[in-house]
Amino acid sequence: MSDEQQTFFDDDDILPEAAPSASTRVSRAARRKAAKRRAIVAVIIVALVLAAVGVAAAYISSRPEPLNKRYVTVAAVTGNLTETLDFTGTVDKSNQATASFPADGKVTSVLVSVGDKVMAGQPLAKMATGDLKQAVDTAQANLDQAKLTLQQLTTSSSSSASSSRSSSGSSGKGGGGGGGGGGGGGGAIDFSQAVAAAKANLAAAEQEASDANTVVQTACQVLLSAANVRPPVVPPDPLQPTSDPASLSADQVQECTDALTAQAKANTDVSNAADALANLSQQVSDTFNQYQVQCAAMVKKAAQQGAQQASQRLAQSLAQSYTGGSASSSETQKVAAQIAIDQAEDALTQAQLNLQNATLTSPIDGTVAEMPFQKGSAMTASDAVTIIGNGGISISLSVPVGKIGQIKVGQTSVVEELGVGSTTGKVSVVNLAPAAAGGSTYQVTVASSDQTANALLGGVTGLVTITTGQVAQAVLVPISAVTMDTSGTSGTVMVLGADAVNTVPVQISGVGATQVAISQGVSVGDLVVIADLNEALPSSLNGLQRALGGGGAVYIGNGTAGGGNRPGNGQPSR
Repeated sequence: MSDEQQTFFDDDDILPEAAPSASTRVSRAARRKAAKRRAIVAVIIVALVLAAVGVAAAYISSRPEPLNKRYVTVAAVTGNLTETLDFTGTVDKSNQATASFPADGKVTSVLVSVGDKVMAGQPLAKMATGDLKQAVDTAQANLDQAKLTLQQLTTSSSSSASSSRSSSGSSGKGGGGGGGGGGGGGGAIDFSQAVAAAKANLAAAEQEASDANTVVQTACQVLLSAANVRPPVVPPDPLQPTSDPASLSADQVQECTDALTAQAKANTDVSNAADALANLSQQVSDTFNQYQVQCAAMVKKAAQQGAQQASQRLAQSLAQSYTGGSASSSETQKVAAQIAIDQAEDALTQAQLNLQNATLTSPIDGTVAEMPFQKGSAMTASDAVTIIGNGGISISLSVPVGKIGQIKVGQTSVVEELGVGSTTGKVSVVNLAPAAAGGSTYQVTVASSDQTANALLGGVTGLVTITTGQVAQAVLVPISAVTMDTSGTSGTVMVLGADAVNTVPVQISGVGATQVAISQGVSVGDLVVIADLNEALPSSLNGLQRALGGGGAVYIGNGTAGGGNRPGNGQPSR
Protein backbone atom coordinates (compact mmCIF):
# COMPACT_ATOMS: atom_id res chain seq x y z
CA MET A 1 0.00 0.00 0.00
CA SER A 2 1.31 3.31 -1.10
CA ASP A 3 1.76 6.28 1.12
CA GLU A 4 -1.18 7.95 -0.38
CA GLN A 5 -3.27 4.91 0.35
CA GLN A 6 -2.35 4.64 4.04
CA THR A 7 -5.28 4.16 6.33
CA PHE A 8 -5.66 6.43 9.35
CA PHE A 9 -7.59 5.23 12.38
CA ASP A 10 -9.54 7.27 14.90
CA ASP A 11 -9.01 6.88 18.59
CA ASP A 12 -12.11 4.97 18.83
CA ASP A 13 -10.72 2.43 16.43
CA ILE A 14 -7.79 1.55 18.93
CA LEU A 15 -8.43 -1.37 21.18
CA PRO A 16 -8.41 -0.46 24.90
CA GLU A 17 -5.77 -2.03 27.26
CA ALA A 18 -6.98 -4.73 29.40
CA ALA A 19 -7.62 -3.65 33.11
CA PRO A 20 -5.13 -5.06 35.70
CA SER A 21 -6.31 -7.84 37.82
CA ALA A 22 -6.79 -7.59 41.63
CA SER A 23 -3.70 -9.66 42.34
CA THR A 24 -1.60 -7.35 40.23
CA ARG A 25 -2.80 -4.28 42.17
CA VAL A 26 -1.92 -5.94 45.53
CA SER A 27 1.59 -6.82 44.37
CA ARG A 28 2.34 -3.24 43.39
CA ALA A 29 1.19 -1.82 46.76
CA ALA A 30 3.36 -4.30 48.62
CA ARG A 31 6.36 -3.29 46.64
CA ARG A 32 5.75 0.39 47.41
CA LYS A 33 5.44 -0.34 51.14
CA ALA A 34 8.64 -2.36 51.14
CA ALA A 35 10.54 0.46 49.42
CA LYS A 36 9.24 2.93 51.95
CA ARG A 37 10.36 0.71 54.82
CA ARG A 38 13.80 0.40 53.33
CA ALA A 39 14.09 4.21 53.03
CA ILE A 40 13.09 4.67 56.65
CA VAL A 41 15.62 2.11 57.81
CA ALA A 42 18.36 3.83 55.77
CA VAL A 43 17.54 7.20 57.32
CA ILE A 44 17.65 5.69 60.80
CA ILE A 45 20.99 4.05 60.08
CA VAL A 46 22.45 7.31 58.77
CA ALA A 47 21.20 9.18 61.84
CA LEU A 48 22.69 6.59 64.13
CA VAL A 49 26.00 6.81 62.32
CA LEU A 50 26.02 10.59 62.55
CA ALA A 51 25.16 10.44 66.23
CA ALA A 52 27.95 7.97 66.85
CA VAL A 53 30.39 10.19 65.01
CA GLY A 54 29.27 13.20 67.08
CA VAL A 55 29.61 11.29 70.31
CA ALA A 56 33.04 10.10 69.30
CA ALA A 57 34.11 13.62 68.34
CA ALA A 58 32.78 15.02 71.59
CA TYR A 59 34.63 12.36 73.51
CA ILE A 60 37.82 12.97 71.66
CA SER A 61 37.56 16.74 72.12
CA SER A 62 36.78 16.47 75.81
CA ARG A 63 39.42 13.87 76.59
CA PRO A 64 42.30 15.51 78.60
CA GLU A 65 45.55 16.00 76.69
CA PRO A 66 48.47 14.10 78.21
CA LEU A 67 50.54 16.49 80.33
CA ASN A 68 53.78 15.32 78.79
CA LYS A 69 52.44 16.38 75.40
CA ARG A 70 51.40 19.84 76.56
CA TYR A 71 54.36 20.93 78.63
CA VAL A 72 58.03 21.16 77.68
CA THR A 73 60.09 20.00 80.64
CA VAL A 74 63.70 19.58 81.68
CA ALA A 75 64.95 17.28 84.41
CA ALA A 76 66.75 18.87 87.36
CA VAL A 77 70.39 17.78 87.51
CA THR A 78 73.34 17.99 89.87
CA GLY A 79 76.34 20.12 88.99
CA ASN A 80 78.56 23.09 89.79
CA LEU A 81 77.24 26.60 89.21
CA THR A 82 79.18 29.78 88.49
CA GLU A 83 77.30 32.74 89.98
CA THR A 84 77.27 35.87 87.84
CA LEU A 85 75.71 39.33 87.74
CA ASP A 86 75.08 41.16 84.47
CA PHE A 87 75.26 44.94 83.94
CA THR A 88 75.72 47.46 81.14
CA GLY A 89 77.94 50.53 80.93
CA THR A 90 79.94 52.72 78.59
CA VAL A 91 83.44 51.55 77.69
CA ASP A 92 86.24 54.08 78.23
CA LYS A 93 89.71 53.77 76.78
CA SER A 94 91.84 54.25 79.88
CA ASN A 95 95.16 54.24 77.99
CA GLN A 96 94.83 57.79 76.71
CA ALA A 97 97.23 60.64 77.42
CA THR A 98 97.87 64.27 76.54
CA ALA A 99 101.10 66.22 76.13
CA SER A 100 101.57 70.00 76.32
CA PHE A 101 104.43 72.49 76.35
CA PRO A 102 105.62 73.73 79.76
CA ALA A 103 105.00 77.41 79.03
CA ASP A 104 103.43 79.80 76.58
CA GLY A 105 105.54 80.49 73.51
CA LYS A 106 105.98 79.98 69.77
CA VAL A 107 105.95 76.65 67.93
CA THR A 108 109.04 76.17 65.79
CA SER A 109 108.25 72.77 64.28
CA VAL A 110 105.51 70.08 64.21
CA LEU A 111 106.87 66.57 63.65
CA VAL A 112 103.71 64.39 63.49
CA SER A 113 100.15 64.59 62.21
CA VAL A 114 96.77 63.29 63.31
CA GLY A 115 96.57 59.54 62.68
CA ASP A 116 100.33 58.92 62.95
CA LYS A 117 101.53 56.01 65.07
CA VAL A 118 103.99 57.16 67.73
CA MET A 119 106.20 55.55 70.35
CA ALA A 120 106.66 56.66 73.94
CA GLY A 121 109.35 59.37 74.01
CA GLN A 122 109.02 60.17 70.32
CA PRO A 123 109.26 63.96 69.55
CA LEU A 124 105.96 65.51 68.55
CA ALA A 125 106.72 69.25 68.26
CA LYS A 126 109.25 71.92 69.33
CA MET A 127 108.98 75.44 70.74
CA ALA A 128 111.34 78.44 70.77
CA THR A 129 113.85 78.25 73.64
CA GLY A 130 115.07 81.85 73.94
CA ASP A 131 112.75 82.86 76.76
CA LEU A 132 113.25 79.52 78.50
CA LYS A 133 117.04 79.90 78.52
CA GLN A 134 116.73 83.43 79.89
CA ALA A 135 114.45 82.15 82.64
CA VAL A 136 117.12 79.59 83.61
CA ASP A 137 119.85 82.27 83.76
CA THR A 138 117.64 84.56 85.87
CA ALA A 139 116.73 81.76 88.26
CA GLN A 140 120.40 80.82 88.66
CA ALA A 141 121.35 84.45 89.42
CA ASN A 142 118.59 84.71 92.02
CA LEU A 143 119.79 81.50 93.67
CA ASP A 144 123.39 82.71 93.78
CA GLN A 145 122.34 86.00 95.31
CA ALA A 146 120.16 84.28 97.94
CA LYS A 147 123.03 82.00 98.94
CA LEU A 148 125.40 84.96 99.17
CA THR A 149 122.97 86.85 101.39
CA LEU A 150 122.66 83.94 103.78
CA GLN A 151 126.41 83.46 103.84
CA GLN A 152 126.97 87.12 104.73
CA LEU A 153 124.45 86.95 107.54
CA THR A 154 125.93 83.76 108.93
CA THR A 155 129.67 84.64 108.78
CA SER A 156 129.48 88.20 109.98
CA SER A 157 131.47 89.01 113.13
CA SER A 158 129.66 89.86 116.32
CA SER A 159 130.48 93.53 115.91
CA SER A 160 129.34 93.45 112.32
CA ALA A 161 126.29 91.58 113.42
CA SER A 162 125.59 94.22 116.05
CA SER A 163 126.08 96.96 113.50
CA SER A 164 123.95 95.00 111.12
CA ARG A 165 121.24 94.64 113.74
CA SER A 166 121.33 98.39 114.40
CA SER A 167 121.19 99.12 110.72
CA SER A 168 118.51 96.55 110.23
CA GLY A 169 116.56 98.06 113.11
CA SER A 170 116.45 101.47 111.48
CA SER A 171 115.81 99.86 108.16
CA GLY A 172 113.07 97.81 109.74
CA LYS A 173 111.47 100.96 111.11
CA GLY A 174 111.53 102.51 107.68
CA GLY A 175 110.11 99.34 106.27
CA GLY A 176 107.51 99.38 108.98
CA GLY A 177 106.43 102.81 107.88
CA GLY A 178 106.13 101.55 104.35
CA GLY A 179 104.18 98.60 105.61
CA GLY A 180 101.88 100.94 107.49
CA GLY A 181 101.28 102.81 104.28
CA GLY A 182 100.31 99.55 102.67
CA GLY A 183 98.17 98.51 105.62
CA GLY A 184 95.16 99.89 103.91
CA GLY A 185 96.01 97.52 101.05
CA GLY A 186 95.69 94.42 103.21
CA GLY A 187 98.80 94.31 105.49
CA ALA A 188 98.86 91.88 108.41
CA ILE A 189 96.55 92.97 111.24
CA ASP A 190 96.20 91.37 114.68
CA PHE A 191 92.45 90.98 115.13
CA SER A 192 92.61 88.89 118.28
CA GLN A 193 92.40 91.83 120.70
CA ALA A 194 89.69 93.53 118.67
CA VAL A 195 87.58 90.37 118.55
CA ALA A 196 88.03 89.80 122.28
CA ALA A 197 87.01 93.41 123.01
CA ALA A 198 83.95 93.10 120.77
CA LYS A 199 82.89 89.93 122.57
CA ALA A 200 83.37 91.63 125.94
CA ASN A 201 81.29 94.63 124.80
CA LEU A 202 78.51 92.31 123.66
CA ALA A 203 78.53 90.45 126.97
CA ALA A 204 78.44 93.70 128.94
CA ALA A 205 75.59 95.04 126.83
CA GLU A 206 73.60 91.85 127.32
CA GLN A 207 74.13 92.10 131.08
CA GLU A 208 72.99 95.72 131.09
CA ALA A 209 69.90 94.77 129.12
CA SER A 210 69.12 92.02 131.62
CA ASP A 211 69.54 94.44 134.52
CA ALA A 212 67.35 97.03 132.78
CA ASN A 213 64.63 94.44 132.29
CA THR A 214 64.71 93.64 136.01
CA VAL A 215 64.37 97.36 136.85
CA VAL A 216 61.40 97.66 134.49
CA GLN A 217 59.63 94.75 136.15
CA THR A 218 60.11 96.44 139.56
CA ALA A 219 59.47 100.09 138.63
CA CYS A 220 56.48 99.45 136.41
CA GLN A 221 54.76 96.79 138.47
CA VAL A 222 52.16 99.18 139.91
CA LEU A 223 51.52 100.79 136.53
CA LEU A 224 51.21 97.43 134.81
CA SER A 225 48.76 96.23 137.46
CA ALA A 226 46.70 99.38 137.06
CA ALA A 227 46.68 98.94 133.30
CA ASN A 228 44.80 95.68 133.77
CA VAL A 229 41.81 97.49 135.45
CA ARG A 230 38.62 97.14 133.41
CA PRO A 231 36.69 100.37 132.53
CA PRO A 232 33.81 101.27 134.83
CA VAL A 233 30.41 99.89 133.90
CA VAL A 234 27.23 101.98 134.09
CA PRO A 235 25.41 101.12 136.20
CA PRO A 236 28.35 100.01 138.39
CA ASP A 237 28.95 96.33 138.59
CA PRO A 238 29.70 95.32 142.17
CA LEU A 239 31.72 92.35 140.89
CA GLN A 240 34.26 94.53 139.01
CA PRO A 241 37.40 96.08 140.67
CA THR A 242 37.05 99.70 141.60
CA SER A 243 40.74 100.68 141.28
CA ASP A 244 41.40 103.85 139.39
CA PRO A 245 44.64 104.11 137.33
CA ALA A 246 44.51 107.83 137.79
CA SER A 247 45.38 107.30 141.44
CA LEU A 248 49.06 106.53 140.50
CA SER A 249 51.53 109.17 141.59
CA ALA A 250 53.61 111.16 139.11
CA ASP A 251 56.80 109.76 140.63
CA GLN A 252 55.67 106.21 139.97
CA VAL A 253 54.90 107.02 136.34
CA GLN A 254 58.22 108.82 135.89
CA GLU A 255 60.17 105.97 137.47
CA CYS A 256 58.55 103.48 135.14
CA THR A 257 59.19 105.73 132.12
CA ASP A 258 62.87 106.08 132.99
CA ALA A 259 63.18 102.33 133.40
CA LEU A 260 61.60 101.67 130.03
CA THR A 261 63.92 104.23 128.40
CA ALA A 262 66.95 102.59 129.97
CA GLN A 263 65.74 99.20 128.83
CA ALA A 264 65.32 100.41 125.23
CA LYS A 265 68.85 101.91 125.29
CA ALA A 266 70.29 98.67 126.70
CA ASN A 267 68.61 96.66 123.95
CA THR A 268 69.98 99.05 121.35
CA ASP A 269 73.46 98.66 122.84
CA VAL A 270 73.13 94.87 122.59
CA SER A 271 72.13 95.14 118.94
CA ASN A 272 75.01 97.51 118.17
CA ALA A 273 77.52 95.30 119.97
CA ALA A 274 76.31 92.24 118.06
CA ASP A 275 76.56 94.12 114.77
CA ALA A 276 80.06 95.27 115.64
CA LEU A 277 81.17 91.71 116.40
CA ALA A 278 79.61 90.42 113.17
CA ASN A 279 81.27 93.17 111.13
CA LEU A 280 84.60 92.45 112.77
CA SER A 281 84.26 88.74 112.04
CA GLN A 282 83.51 89.53 108.41
CA GLN A 283 86.50 91.86 108.29
CA VAL A 284 88.72 89.08 109.66
CA SER A 285 87.45 86.70 106.98
CA ASP A 286 87.87 89.29 104.21
CA THR A 287 91.36 90.20 105.37
CA PHE A 288 92.41 86.57 105.54
CA ASN A 289 91.07 85.92 102.03
CA GLN A 290 92.78 89.05 100.77
CA TYR A 291 96.04 87.98 102.36
CA GLN A 292 95.78 84.57 100.68
CA VAL A 293 95.13 86.19 97.32
CA GLN A 294 98.08 88.54 97.78
CA CYS A 295 100.41 85.72 98.78
CA ALA A 296 99.30 83.65 95.80
CA ALA A 297 99.82 86.62 93.51
CA MET A 298 103.28 87.24 94.93
CA VAL A 299 104.25 83.57 94.51
CA LYS A 300 102.98 83.53 90.95
CA LYS A 301 104.73 86.78 90.12
CA ALA A 302 108.02 85.56 91.63
CA ALA A 303 107.79 82.26 89.74
CA GLN A 304 106.90 83.83 86.42
CA GLN A 305 109.22 86.84 86.42
CA GLY A 306 112.01 85.51 88.64
CA ALA A 307 112.25 88.95 90.18
CA GLN A 308 114.72 88.96 93.03
CA GLN A 309 113.10 91.87 94.82
CA ALA A 310 109.64 90.22 94.83
CA SER A 311 111.17 87.00 96.09
CA GLN A 312 112.89 88.81 98.95
CA ARG A 313 109.72 90.61 100.00
CA LEU A 314 107.83 87.31 100.00
CA ALA A 315 110.60 85.64 101.99
CA GLN A 316 110.56 88.39 104.62
CA SER A 317 106.78 88.22 104.85
CA LEU A 318 106.91 84.47 105.40
CA ALA A 319 109.78 84.90 107.88
CA GLN A 320 107.63 87.25 109.94
CA SER A 321 104.94 84.58 110.04
CA TYR A 322 107.41 81.89 111.06
CA THR A 323 109.21 83.87 113.75
CA GLY A 324 106.29 85.93 114.98
CA GLY A 325 108.59 88.94 115.18
CA SER A 326 109.88 91.84 113.12
CA ALA A 327 111.83 91.20 109.91
CA SER A 328 114.43 93.67 111.15
CA SER A 329 116.00 91.13 113.55
CA SER A 330 119.10 89.20 112.49
CA GLU A 331 117.43 85.84 113.10
CA THR A 332 114.43 86.78 111.00
CA GLN A 333 116.72 87.91 108.19
CA LYS A 334 118.45 84.54 108.22
CA VAL A 335 115.10 82.75 108.01
CA ALA A 336 114.10 85.04 105.16
CA ALA A 337 117.38 84.33 103.38
CA GLN A 338 116.90 80.56 103.70
CA ILE A 339 113.35 80.81 102.41
CA ALA A 340 114.62 82.85 99.48
CA ILE A 341 117.16 80.11 98.72
CA ASP A 342 114.47 77.43 98.76
CA GLN A 343 112.28 79.44 96.44
CA ALA A 344 115.17 80.21 94.11
CA GLU A 345 116.11 76.52 93.93
CA ASP A 346 112.52 75.59 93.08
CA ALA A 347 112.37 78.30 90.43
CA LEU A 348 115.67 77.12 88.91
CA THR A 349 114.52 73.50 88.83
CA GLN A 350 111.27 74.50 87.12
CA ALA A 351 113.08 76.68 84.59
CA GLN A 352 115.47 73.86 83.74
CA LEU A 353 112.60 71.41 83.34
CA ASN A 354 110.81 73.87 81.06
CA LEU A 355 113.91 74.13 78.88
CA GLN A 356 114.32 70.36 78.75
CA ASN A 357 110.66 69.98 77.71
CA ALA A 358 110.90 72.49 74.90
CA THR A 359 110.76 69.42 72.66
CA LEU A 360 107.35 67.86 73.23
CA THR A 361 107.38 64.04 73.34
CA SER A 362 104.71 61.34 73.42
CA PRO A 363 104.04 59.92 76.90
CA ILE A 364 102.76 56.55 75.57
CA ASP A 365 102.69 54.32 72.50
CA GLY A 366 99.63 55.03 70.45
CA THR A 367 97.98 57.08 67.74
CA VAL A 368 97.85 60.87 67.47
CA ALA A 369 94.18 61.79 67.89
CA GLU A 370 94.51 65.59 68.14
CA MET A 371 97.27 68.02 67.10
CA PRO A 372 96.53 71.68 67.96
CA PHE A 373 99.94 73.11 66.94
CA GLN A 374 101.11 74.70 63.69
CA LYS A 375 104.63 75.74 62.81
CA GLY A 376 105.24 79.43 63.53
CA SER A 377 102.03 79.92 65.52
CA ALA A 378 101.69 81.02 69.12
CA MET A 379 100.49 78.53 71.69
CA THR A 380 99.70 78.34 75.40
CA ALA A 381 100.59 75.80 78.04
CA SER A 382 96.96 74.62 78.06
CA ASP A 383 97.09 73.45 74.41
CA ALA A 384 97.69 69.70 74.27
CA VAL A 385 98.32 66.82 71.86
CA THR A 386 96.05 63.79 72.48
CA ILE A 387 97.46 60.27 72.13
CA ILE A 388 95.23 57.19 72.28
CA GLY A 389 97.10 54.05 73.24
CA ASN A 390 96.34 50.39 72.91
CA GLY A 391 95.15 48.14 75.69
CA GLY A 392 93.42 49.17 78.86
CA ILE A 393 89.72 49.87 79.08
CA SER A 394 87.47 50.67 82.00
CA ILE A 395 83.72 50.67 82.39
CA SER A 396 81.67 52.29 85.16
CA LEU A 397 78.59 50.43 86.38
CA SER A 398 75.59 51.47 88.48
CA VAL A 399 74.85 48.65 90.92
CA PRO A 400 71.62 48.56 92.98
CA VAL A 401 71.93 48.35 96.73
CA GLY A 402 70.55 44.80 96.74
CA LYS A 403 73.54 43.52 94.75
CA ILE A 404 76.45 45.68 95.89
CA GLY A 405 77.21 43.29 98.74
CA GLN A 406 77.99 40.50 96.24
CA ILE A 407 80.67 42.48 94.39
CA LYS A 408 84.28 42.58 95.57
CA VAL A 409 87.45 44.10 94.17
CA GLY A 410 89.37 41.53 92.11
CA GLN A 411 86.38 39.52 90.89
CA THR A 412 86.75 38.25 87.32
CA SER A 413 84.60 40.03 84.74
CA VAL A 414 83.90 39.75 81.04
CA VAL A 415 83.25 42.90 78.99
CA GLU A 416 81.60 42.41 75.61
CA GLU A 417 80.67 44.80 72.82
CA LEU A 418 78.14 43.11 70.56
CA GLY A 419 79.55 42.65 67.08
CA VAL A 420 82.96 43.97 68.15
CA GLY A 421 84.57 41.60 70.63
CA SER A 422 85.10 40.84 74.30
CA THR A 423 87.84 40.92 76.91
CA THR A 424 88.46 39.63 80.40
CA GLY A 425 89.04 42.06 83.25
CA LYS A 426 88.55 42.48 86.97
CA VAL A 427 86.54 44.64 89.36
CA SER A 428 88.97 47.47 90.23
CA VAL A 429 86.86 49.87 92.30
CA VAL A 430 83.80 49.38 94.53
CA ASN A 431 82.47 52.61 96.01
CA LEU A 432 80.95 51.90 99.41
CA ALA A 433 78.88 55.08 99.42
CA PRO A 434 75.84 55.73 97.19
CA ALA A 435 76.50 57.55 93.95
CA ALA A 436 74.20 60.35 95.16
CA ALA A 437 73.22 61.43 98.65
CA GLY A 438 70.27 59.32 99.73
CA GLY A 439 70.50 57.25 96.55
CA SER A 440 70.23 53.47 96.17
CA THR A 441 72.87 52.79 93.51
CA TYR A 442 76.61 52.38 93.88
CA GLN A 443 79.42 52.95 91.39
CA VAL A 444 81.60 49.96 90.47
CA THR A 445 84.46 50.08 87.98
CA VAL A 446 85.64 47.13 85.90
CA ALA A 447 89.02 47.45 84.17
CA SER A 448 90.97 45.33 81.69
CA SER A 449 94.51 45.62 80.35
CA ASP A 450 94.32 42.37 78.40
CA GLN A 451 95.49 42.49 74.80
CA THR A 452 91.99 41.55 73.64
CA ALA A 453 90.78 44.92 74.95
CA ASN A 454 92.51 46.61 72.00
CA ALA A 455 89.58 45.66 69.76
CA LEU A 456 86.95 47.32 71.94
CA LEU A 457 85.71 50.80 71.05
CA GLY A 458 85.56 53.73 73.44
CA GLY A 459 82.18 55.36 74.06
CA VAL A 460 80.26 52.20 73.14
CA THR A 461 77.86 50.36 75.46
CA GLY A 462 79.33 47.14 76.80
CA LEU A 463 77.76 44.14 78.51
CA VAL A 464 79.57 43.22 81.72
CA THR A 465 79.30 39.83 83.42
CA ILE A 466 80.87 39.70 86.89
CA THR A 467 81.61 36.30 88.44
CA THR A 468 80.61 36.58 92.09
CA GLY A 469 81.05 33.00 93.34
CA GLN A 470 80.74 29.24 92.87
CA VAL A 471 78.12 26.75 94.12
CA ALA A 472 79.37 23.15 94.18
CA GLN A 473 77.22 20.05 93.65
CA ALA A 474 73.90 21.87 93.59
CA VAL A 475 70.52 20.96 92.11
CA LEU A 476 70.41 22.92 88.85
CA VAL A 477 67.43 23.95 86.73
CA PRO A 478 67.19 26.27 83.71
CA ILE A 479 66.87 29.93 84.62
CA SER A 480 63.71 30.17 82.48
CA ALA A 481 61.99 27.64 84.77
CA VAL A 482 62.25 29.86 87.84
CA THR A 483 60.02 32.76 88.80
CA MET A 484 62.06 34.72 91.34
CA ASP A 485 60.74 37.11 93.94
CA THR A 486 62.23 40.52 94.65
CA SER A 487 64.72 39.18 97.19
CA GLY A 488 66.46 37.01 94.61
CA THR A 489 66.83 34.19 97.15
CA SER A 490 63.47 32.46 96.71
CA GLY A 491 60.80 31.91 94.10
CA THR A 492 58.63 29.24 92.49
CA VAL A 493 59.09 26.41 89.97
CA MET A 494 56.39 24.45 88.09
CA VAL A 495 57.04 20.70 88.47
CA LEU A 496 55.32 18.08 86.26
CA GLY A 497 53.82 15.23 88.31
CA ALA A 498 52.03 12.05 87.34
CA ASP A 499 48.67 13.70 86.80
CA ALA A 500 49.16 17.43 87.50
CA VAL A 501 51.54 20.38 87.25
CA ASN A 502 52.37 21.74 90.70
CA THR A 503 53.77 25.18 91.57
CA VAL A 504 56.51 24.53 94.10
CA PRO A 505 58.18 27.21 96.28
CA VAL A 506 61.98 26.97 96.15
CA GLN A 507 65.02 28.43 97.91
CA ILE A 508 67.78 29.71 95.63
CA SER A 509 71.46 29.36 96.53
CA GLY A 510 72.94 30.82 93.36
CA VAL A 511 72.14 32.28 89.96
CA GLY A 512 74.28 31.74 86.89
CA ALA A 513 74.10 32.86 83.30
CA THR A 514 71.69 30.07 82.22
CA GLN A 515 70.99 28.03 85.36
CA VAL A 516 69.77 28.47 88.92
CA ALA A 517 70.97 26.46 91.91
CA ILE A 518 68.08 25.24 94.07
CA SER A 519 68.81 24.47 97.72
CA GLN A 520 65.28 23.46 98.69
CA GLY A 521 62.05 22.56 96.89
CA VAL A 522 63.30 20.58 93.85
CA SER A 523 65.15 17.26 93.74
CA VAL A 524 67.38 15.75 91.11
CA GLY A 525 65.25 14.16 88.39
CA ASP A 526 62.19 16.36 88.93
CA LEU A 527 60.72 17.56 85.63
CA VAL A 528 60.52 21.34 85.73
CA VAL A 529 58.32 23.14 83.21
CA ILE A 530 59.98 25.60 80.87
CA ALA A 531 57.11 26.04 78.34
CA ASP A 532 53.38 25.45 77.80
CA LEU A 533 52.66 24.43 74.19
CA ASN A 534 48.99 25.45 74.52
CA GLU A 535 49.98 29.08 74.97
CA ALA A 536 50.39 31.18 71.83
CA LEU A 537 53.73 32.78 71.14
CA PRO A 538 53.70 36.58 71.42
CA SER A 539 53.43 38.71 68.32
CA SER A 540 56.35 40.81 69.57
CA LEU A 541 59.00 40.73 72.27
CA ASN A 542 57.48 43.67 74.12
CA GLY A 543 56.55 41.30 76.94
CA LEU A 544 60.05 39.90 77.36
CA GLN A 545 61.22 40.58 80.89
CA ARG A 546 64.37 39.26 82.45
CA ALA A 547 66.22 40.58 85.45
CA LEU A 548 69.78 41.63 84.67
CA GLY A 549 72.35 39.86 86.69
CA GLY A 550 70.53 36.53 86.47
CA GLY A 551 67.43 35.63 88.37
CA GLY A 552 63.84 35.62 87.36
CA ALA A 553 62.17 33.60 84.67
CA VAL A 554 61.80 34.70 81.10
CA TYR A 555 58.25 35.92 80.64
CA ILE A 556 56.85 36.22 77.14
CA GLY A 557 53.38 37.41 76.29
CA ASN A 558 51.15 40.41 75.85
CA GLY A 559 48.97 39.62 78.86
CA THR A 560 45.81 39.12 76.75
CA ALA A 561 45.91 35.60 75.38
CA GLY A 562 44.73 32.68 77.47
CA GLY A 563 44.35 32.78 81.21
CA GLY A 564 45.68 31.32 84.36
CA ASN A 565 49.32 30.32 83.85
CA ARG A 566 49.78 32.02 80.51
CA PRO A 567 53.16 33.47 79.50
CA GLY A 568 53.46 36.90 80.96
CA ASN A 569 51.30 35.92 83.92
CA GLY A 570 53.66 33.79 85.95
CA GLN A 571 54.29 30.93 83.49
CA PRO A 572 57.86 30.52 82.22
CA SER A 573 57.78 30.57 78.44
CA ARG A 574 59.40 28.24 75.99
